[in-house]
Amino acid sequence: MSSTFWMDRALSLARRGRGLTAPNPAVGAVLVKDGRLVGEGWHRGPGQPHAEAEALADARRRGRDPRGATLWVTLEPCCHEGGGKRTPPCTKALVEAGVAEVRAAVADPNPRVSGQGQAFLESAGIRFSWGPRAEEGRELIADFTTWIRSSRPFITLKWAQDLAGELRYPGPEGPWISGPESRVRAHRLRAEHDAVVVGAGTLRTDDPELTLRHGEPGPGGPPRRLVWAGSEPLPAGARLFTDDFRSQTWLIVRPGTPARLQAPGLVGSRFLEWDGQNWDRLGRDLLAAGFSRLLVEGGPTLVASLRAQGWWDLSAVFTAPRWVGGPGLALASPQWTSVGKDILLEGWNPEASCSPAW
Repeated sequence: MSSTFWMDRALSLARRGRGLTAPNPAVGAVLVKDGRLVGEGWHRGPGQPHAEAEALADARRRGRDPRGATLWVTLEPCCHEGGGKRTPPCTKALVEAGVAEVRAAVADPNPRVSGQGQAFLESAGIRFSWGPRAEEGRELIADFTTWIRSSRPFITLKWAQDLAGELRYPGPEGPWISGPESRVRAHRLRAEHDAVVVGAGTLRTDDPELTLRHGEPGPGGPPRRLVWAGSEPLPAGARLFTDDFRSQTWLIVRPGTPARLQAPGLVGSRFLEWDGQNWDRLGRDLLAAGFSRLLVEGGPTLVASLRAQGWWDLSAVFTAPRWVGGPGLALASPQWTSVGKDILLEGWNPEASCSPAW
């Protein structure tokens, strides 16, 4: 088998835990001996065994001895104890099990582990090497890297636009710029985050629902709704405050905001106070409230503020092959092609006699 086969399996296992492991990373591990699978596992959630321990336990359930095996793991095995950690170090378990070699996709971004897991294993006589699939490994733990290095949630900025960057369609076709397939994908994107975020302007203008209508929610349920409210009054009749999911609505407000904006049903812990200046404190407060992955859906003022602070990690921009302004031209049979760092869009004039759309 190729040198990537077993790491690809480990990555596939790790993705099963994606979105479920905060504040821990998603990790997958595969034990291989004499070219055959011995055991495998992935981290399923906080307080649960790590992927390496799961793989060792799986080997024992199968009646297979991990001694002399190679471990393929998506992240450098941990080697520390204490500091709120609820599971024993994986490096010690691997040494005790007699594993002969470890192949890790990427180093742990946690400074308490980075490079030290490797050093511990090598000092115990276990061969260690990095890769393959380093890029995939880094992408898999991108949220964990943000939590560790930036002390704030992982943030995805999402919007739909036309080719000129316009965000709304002002004509009789309605407010949607993107097509129905993109809207389904956008809802699935919501399912991959634990909160959907909008600013106060979007709440007043669009009265959004921010519910999950496509895609399956994780074990933690559908994503919460988070409004960057500031200190201005909000419409008490907004759907976020009155629908069946209003218990899932949270507000970020300025300290001393009168009567909690008089939003019905929103009391106590569903408010986060922020002075508008201390971004580090806000990041820590969001993490403490369980907001680990945020999908920001608007509006432009909020997005601009987050970008100015560097508070974003991933962008998801749905670009429709049309121009909203002027005559509202749309292209027929559009095709997108990557050209280096650029994207080439080719499309037909739907009114041309040669157009395949005829």
